[in-house]
Amino acid sequence: MSEFRLLVCVDTSRAALAAARLAVRLAAEHGGRVRAVSVVEDGDMARQLDARGRHDRPASDWQDRGVRAVLERITSLADDRDVAVETSTLDGDPVRAILRDADAWRPDLLLVGRTGRAGPGSPMVGSLAMHLTEFSDWPIVIVPEPRS
Repeated sequence: MSEFRLLVCVDTSRAALAAARLAVRLAAEHGGRVRAVSVVEDGDMARQLDARGRHDRPASDWQDRGVRAVLERITSLADDRDVAVETSTLDGDPVRAILRDADAWRPDLLLVGRTGRAGPGSPMVGSLAMHLTEFSDWPIVIVPEPRS
């Protein structure tokens, strides 16, 4: 039997951390490994934040630090449960980058946090989860943000 492989897509949201916790738990229970990926987009958000002067450092630095912190947290969670983990930062359009990574890594399960619910009439999942569900060849678990 081959090793159970879980690909978890993370950002700095609470829902993404919940997805990572679930991935690590499933890997620990079923003898699997986790690959955690985060996508740094092409820089549009970073340029907008920099232009508004909202941060004392360039937003790209702020975004990179947040991603590094999340990936380090996931590594720590996995180490605590003796789960093999690898992390990676991807560039570009999030949906395309994640699907390319999944095609290369061939996970048994893809996990993503549910964020981005805007209100009445909006999809029940965020646009990333919705697009991954539509275009992925892999089974997907959409993990809600934990309640306070």
